[in-house]
Amino acid sequence: QLAEWIEYQQILGISRFVIYVTELSPHIVHVLQHYRDLGVVELIDWRRFSNLGVHYRAQTLAMNDCYFRMKRQAQYVMFTDTD
Repeated sequence: QLAEWIEYQQILGISRFVIYVTELSPHIVHVLQHYRDLGVVELIDWRRFSNLGVHYRAQTLAMNDCYFRMKRQAQYVMFTDTD
């Protein structure tokens, strides 16, 4: 379903995905690597923060990090959570 979600978002006009990785199944890794190879997805390893037991704060840090990474590269930034 992840591939379909990415494709649908692209139809809506989303051109780039920055995904903060805390834990992924091998299948999801395979799907994301495909889109990374196409230049659509950027994967950020965020396990070092989630492993500290501060998941909520790690999520806030990730959102702030993304904002500062993208503030000069993107006109709009959307934050979403898979669960």
